[in-house]
Amino acid sequence: MQEESWEKIEKIKIELKLPVKFFTMSNLKIGWAGLGNMAKNLLKAGFNVTVYNRTKEKELIESGTKSAETPSQLAEQCDVVMTMVSDDEAVKEIYTGKNGLLTNENLGKLAIDMSTVSPETSRYLADACFQKGMDFIDAPVSGSVKPAQDGTLIIMAGGAQQAYERAKQIFDVIGKFSIYVGENGARKFCQARYKLFIGIKPAGTGRNDLVCKRKGYKDRRYGCHHQ
Repeated sequence: MQEESWEKIEKIKIELKLPVKFFTMSNLKIGWAGLGNMAKNLLKAGFNVTVYNRTKEKELIESGTKSAETPSQLAEQCDVVMTMVSDDEAVKEIYTGKNGLLTNENLGKLAIDMSTVSPETSRYLADACFQKGMDFIDAPVSGSVKPAQDGTLIIMAGGAQQAYERAKQIFDVIGKFSIYVGENGARKFCQARYKLFIGIKPAGTGRNDLVCKRKGYKDRRYGCHHQ
């Protein structure tokens, strides 16, 4: 059902003959909502970064960054908006709350949520973005503060394949590598599988594969792709 929705968006883009913009690090405008460890790496890599945080004292202040007053303003000013906040309610507020990212139409733009939230919330956000013409990737990470600072996180991305391809140049900067796991919300089982893999290794691999298979996912590296 969701793949059909993304196909409809692509048809709309073709029918409207929207111009295709090829982004480079210097002209891609990235918005970051939340705490800024990974945003620093984007800035160092040469991306144009604008930030937003509900608590202004926690906002990333670095040479070269801009500040948005609201999530809505952040979406207006940027080509890609990345979010990383505390929980499900906080991320919903960022997207669909008053002056949220989805207040206005965002046709052709990309949203990437890196918060640790439920698959149901990720699918809710994907549908909300679709209504505004925006691509959406849920991309939680495996790692802590130090890997975030060093750009060595492991990123598990769910969403439309073409949206993942758009996001990959960003993931290559903030992570050690990224894994495309299929549809929005699919990474829940892949994260469990990854933890089993690194914790139990050979002993847990068979059980790990069985869990993915029962959930309708097939193994691909450390992640799972939906069949």
